[in-house]
Amino acid sequence: MLALLVAVYECCVKEDKTRFGVAIIAIAWGGLLPLIAMRTVYILPMREAFFSKHLCHPEYPIPDSLGYIMLAYPLIVFILYYVRNRVFIRKESWKRIVSYAFLLIAVVAGILYKKDPMEQAYQYDYYARQGEWQKIVSHARAHSVRDMDALIYLNLALSKTGRFTSDLMRFPQIGEAGFIPHDPKSRMGLIEASEVAWQVGQVNAAQRFAFVGVLSSQRCVQPRLMKRLVETYLVTGEYRAAEKYIKILESNPHYRDWATAQRPLLDSAACASEDWIAAKRAMIPVTDNPLDLTLTFPNALAFLIDDHADNRPAFEYGMGYLLVYKDLMTFMHYMELMKERGEAFPVLYQEAICLFFAAVQKDPEAFRSFPISQEVQNRFLQFMKVARSMPPAALKQQFGDTYYYYAQFIPTPKRQ
Repeated sequence: MLALLVAVYECCVKEDKTRFGVAIIAIAWGGLLPLIAMRTVYILPMREAFFSKHLCHPEYPIPDSLGYIMLAYPLIVFILYYVRNRVFIRKESWKRIVSYAFLLIAVVAGILYKKDPMEQAYQYDYYARQGEWQKIVSHARAHSVRDMDALIYLNLALSKTGRFTSDLMRFPQIGEAGFIPHDPKSRMGLIEASEVAWQVGQVNAAQRFAFVGVLSSQRCVQPRLMKRLVETYLVTGEYRAAEKYIKILESNPHYRDWATAQRPLLDSAACASEDWIAAKRAMIPVTDNPLDLTLTFPNALAFLIDDHADNRPAFEYGMGYLLVYKDLMTFMHYMELMKERGEAFPVLYQEAICLFFAAVQKDPEAFRSFPISQEVQNRFLQFMKVARSMPPAALKQQFGDTYYYYAQFIPTPKRQ
């Protein structure tokens, strides 16, 4: 913005012919400065260096629109110069004020109101890599969810914040694509697949997706996934591989501190004593799992759940999938296991159990064996009583956050 203001000033004030040369140099410097920062201080895409409100990913190619935007910069300068010299602006001070005001309004409006279809997904991934899961939930509640990529991060955030079973039905669910990318090919898809696999305890899958993403990244640098490779190699005890990526990340000023902090973990004893590593190792699958997490979801989760019944993220993701696709028969198999273990049933599961015994298997004795609260039962009975007579808007307002409303009125997503 400063470069543009200098260019406008040179074009509007100086009378000699060098004013245009100085304006061009100022604009060129304004275009060069973000590139210098991008290469030396931050690793981020060019459009983010120029225009973004959020630092995002380095892997996306330069958009064609960037060329048009760069051409628009000198065009704005000459338009301002033309407007400034019109006779209807007589005072010299007002000409300059009008020019600067127009420029500031145009640039600020372009930044604040630009429409980037991936902006929400970018923002949520930024929060995810910072561990700020609550910010994802809060933003989604305030602004809803606009695309599949953002929904994946939201469902992860609900699981990480303990709200998966309470808030899953509060947001539009679109099926498997809202839990994990199907057969990801793009770098954004590989980032998401690696994040989901890491959070549900499939460390090897998280490593594989991250490795493929690093191999296909542009500019030979993908720190978002290189950090994941360091983490997975530390969990699996492959310290020499972890050290290789630590060295690469240490060569970049923006990631040097993080990478250096991981060096002490290259010692096996220090690594084993780290809490987050011990927690990940405790959830490593015991059974050979031949299923690709992104191709056979949720069957691949069944291996994780069978090996570690206390793997809460994997269990929640598996049950969420079954409920979204209204597969209550398989869902009840896992509810029986929960009952045998004496676990508490979240409200979402209680609502699904009520619907199962009311619409699929009418067995009052079996229903009474599940710990369903009286409040949940009363609300379900009230829904069954008024579902056909209450206006749709009122019904949604009163019961829209329940599973039985979803099962009755929301179409079942198509399977991959």
